[in-house]
Amino acid sequence: MVNLVPSPESVMDILTKTEAYRKGHFIYPNGKHASHYFQMPLAFRYYDNARIMSVGLSRLFRMERAIASRLPKVSIISPSPGGIMVAFGVREALSAEQIYWAEIEDGKRQFRQYIGGDIHPAIIVDDILRSGRAMAETVALVKELGSPGNRDRRDREI
Repeated sequence: MVNLVPSPESVMDILTKTEAYRKGHFIYPNGKHASHYFQMPLAFRYYDNARIMSVGLSRLFRMERAIASRLPKVSIISPSPGGIMVAFGVREALSAEQIYWAEIEDGKRQFRQYIGGDIHPAIIVDDILRSGRAMAETVALVKELGSPGNRDRRDREI
């Protein structure tokens, strides 16, 4: 049987070969220290790598009934410009209709792209997860805009 989702070992192999997996001493903006760092754009600069990882991630999303039942009427959102490549890859793999990315402006995370009316239920993806703050702020921003998936059941996130 063909693996539909790449194994952690094969993903690490891609990240190591492209030097996207970095070892050293890193201090994140939140002040936390780490002995390694993932610089995903280095892996995503090669189309085949981007496709393998994006399709694998999209397949994980398709396994979730709450997500699969709403496709393709979903928005793929990145909390920052750094995750745009991941968001575009997942959008393409899911045939989702929209992509947005948030940016920090005047100290607040917000969308600079025009959003008229409601946005579709959202899948939020990024190139790295550190403290979870960017994700939490983006979830709050999507809820504030009134994503239909959050209007009826604000306690449930897809």
